Amino acid sequence: MKKTEPNPQFGILLRHMRIRAGLTQTQLAAAAQYDTSLISHIETGKRLPNYFVLVHHMIPHLAPFNSAADIQRLLALAWRF
Repeated sequence: MKKTEPNPQFGILLRHMRIRAGLTQTQLAAAAQYDTSLISHIETGKRLPNYFVLVHHMIPHLAPFNSAADIQRLLALAWRF
């Protein structure tokens, strides 16, 4: 896998964290200002979110319900460079 390709582990972790936070794909998409289908593509490992959007729009909705270790792992999996 190239560094610029999505990591399937990211999508799996994001889905678990979203569910733990009690959010639907539609709710997370609204927070990220994304289309719901993009959240689906992210969770299935086809895409990665923009890192800025992840940090500033998604993480605030996930962090209260997930461990700091999971947040750090998610960020590490999303970092492409």
